[in-house]
Amino acid sequence: MDCTFATMQREDLEFVNKVRNECREFLHDDRTFTLAETNDWYNKTNPRWLTIFKMDLVIRVGYIRLAFDEKEYPHTTTIYVGMDIAKEKRRLGIAKQVFPMLLAMCKAKGFKTAKLEVLSNNIPAFELYKKLGFHSVDIKLHQQPVKKEPLLSIVMELPL
Repeated sequence: MDCTFATMQREDLEFVNKVRNECREFLHDDRTFTLAETNDWYNKTNPRWLTIFKMDLVIRVGYIRLAFDEKEYPHTTTIYVGMDIAKEKRRLGIAKQVFPMLLAMCKAKGFKTAKLEVLSNNIPAFELYKKLGFHSVDIKLHQQPVKKEPLLSIVMELPL
């Protein structure tokens, strides 16, 4: 499946909300959000997220979360990345295809390190990140707001 990504737009929010809620068990915040709450979040934060499409730029398959220290930009050298794929599109190699393109883009923008956190219960994602060259640098104890179960959050990084 040939994929690409583009800056997330307001018209992507219904899709982003659906996928985010589908993925909540693998996220640090496992709450469910309404579309109105997602719109409020978008208006307040103006996130630097990307929507993943099949090559035709019509069919959305996932999204990419990007974050970095705004106060330090453009001098910051670390970017935090994450990716969520629509439930029906998982295990098709989308993340494996898109991550190298994403990391190349981050490097071209001057970032030296990509970091991410993955919950220890998300074994497929952890294995993918290892195959992509990320290595574990820290482990944090985490508790999701809804389940209240203690989980380990593995911090991983990759020099770009």
